[in-house]
Amino acid sequence: MCGLIPEFTVPYSPGAVDGSVTVQGSPQSRLPTMLVRRDRKKIGSYLISHRLLTVEREEDRQVAADALTLAGFDVLPPLEECAPGDGLLRLTANVIGAWGNVLVFELRFPSPRNSPRVALYDLDNRSLCVVSGVLVPHVRRALALMGLKPATTEPAALPIKLRDKLEWQHELWGWSQIHDGPAFGPDAERGDSITRSLMPEAAARVPEDVARAVNEIFAVPVKDPFIVMDTPLEYSETEGFWSYQHGVLGRSNLAKLRAVASRRVVSMPGDWREHWDSAMALSPSHAPALTALSLHDEHPEWWGRLKTEGAREQLHGVWLLGHNDKKPEWVRTDMSGVEEDRFGAAVAAVVTMVKDLDWLVPTSLIPQDCALCGRPFTPSKLAAGHVAQLRTAKVCHLCVRTWGEALDQTNAAVLEAGATSAVSEVVRYAGRVISASMVPGLFADGTVEPITAILLRQVLPTGSEGGWVKWLARAGVLGEGWRPSRGYISVAADGHECRSAFERIIDDYLWAKGIPHETEPIYPYDAELNANGSRADWRLPDGTFVEAAGMMSQVEYAAKMARKAELAAKHGIRLLVLTESDLPRLYEVFEVTRTGG
Repeated sequence: MCGLIPEFTVPYSPGAVDGSVTVQGSPQSRLPTMLVRRDRKKIGSYLISHRLLTVEREEDRQVAADALTLAGFDVLPPLEECAPGDGLLRLTANVIGAWGNVLVFELRFPSPRNSPRVALYDLDNRSLCVVSGVLVPHVRRALALMGLKPATTEPAALPIKLRDKLEWQHELWGWSQIHDGPAFGPDAERGDSITRSLMPEAAARVPEDVARAVNEIFAVPVKDPFIVMDTPLEYSETEGFWSYQHGVLGRSNLAKLRAVASRRVVSMPGDWREHWDSAMALSPSHAPALTALSLHDEHPEWWGRLKTEGAREQLHGVWLLGHNDKKPEWVRTDMSGVEEDRFGAAVAAVVTMVKDLDWLVPTSLIPQDCALCGRPFTPSKLAAGHVAQLRTAKVCHLCVRTWGEALDQTNAAVLEAGATSAVSEVVRYAGRVISASMVPGLFADGTVEPITAILLRQVLPTGSEGGWVKWLARAGVLGEGWRPSRGYISVAADGHECRSAFERIIDDYLWAKGIPHETEPIYPYDAELNANGSRADWRLPDGTFVEAAGMMSQVEYAAKMARKAELAAKHGIRLLVLTESDLPRLYEVFEVTRTGG
């Protein structure tokens, strides 16, 4: 093994930070944890109780630490730092509260099968256990970069039940698999990599440019994760597929949920059967989870009465939703874990009421053809969270998501044409100009048929709202006013001139919803606060002034908005200041304004 260690090291190479970094609570962790993401992709985790930051790549440690500091968290400083060119072993680290406060290190291999657990570090007694002396200095280095220093490296310092979690037999690690190549690209010729093509009937749903771009992406070999999952626990004739990432309830899970629910009797809402029938129509295989989600939305009082004491054994019901990106916002942002406990309790209550679910497992194993690529798949491979978001179970697990990793293997010109056409289609469906943050709502409210929405998602551009504005201009939906060097003035649907895409989106919304709005009303004269005749963006019929505050990150702009807020308060004017985060919830914002809430 000594000769192989250099094969896993990479030089430390800090680069420029690209994309927006956010900090958000993790509802999955048993220990209070914050997740750090860059453009929605996780780059690190922060264990609040230990001030411990783990990162996916050491190059991202500083940017993650800075984001946490801005969010008010105190990050443990490292004992040592990396210099450019330093060799780092490919290790990933995760804190697992179910085993105690234990930090687990895995060797990071290209294939998900080959990530053996090679070290455990007990955060409470600072004990380190490593499967091989060759790895000890590398693991100690990783700990030092986190600000941790072990008190002992004696294996006996950890309980046997923890040491047994490590993978000591090096010959079983699958060294020959290490250089299998990427999951995507022309060199991916493994047995678990496939290519797809868009079915003619699916291609007919979207403009030709979109269909051509989707086919470019589908033509890149992609790895099927369920071919890799070949351990006995992943599949059986009686249980079907089951894992914490995908699947439907198996028979033993049903029995466990019923046993738990019998100790927590909660009367069901009177219309629960209607929610069940709707879930069955969408996907019988996922009906228990889908019903629970629907009851949460329609019966908040009932949801709040669900008993969660000791409900951790029900969490496998939550895993049906898949990873965080497949979960509703109210689950993702719940730091306490109460909401995911309630979800487990709700699934248990549904399962208990339905009683006869023996048909569920075989149903989940019946193959069906994907509505996009035509390949056979089973519903058991879909996460319930995706089914709920996308409103269909007719698209396979490879097609329900976009494969961003494949984009650099495709024809850029074809993709650009497809993205431009997709943006134009989205605006056409909405009937007005919308922001990138409003697109998920457009897809979720049924405006776009589910299969068509999934097709458009494959090629819609992602990124910041500023980038989205450029795509709107390329699609020709902003008119002739686009001026890249200084912004643009465009004419809204009702003829009002707008000085930014942000203003245009809000003006078009007001027009589409029939909300009268006067443009550029003048604030009252005030010798101290308004000597030069400042104007708002709109005035509503009830006298409310509305400001589209699209540049609050700029100090001077934010100060100007603060003066306007002070001016409005002084003269008794109701002021509504909108930022980009309000765009997905404009209905809620203006409904509250209309009702005087």
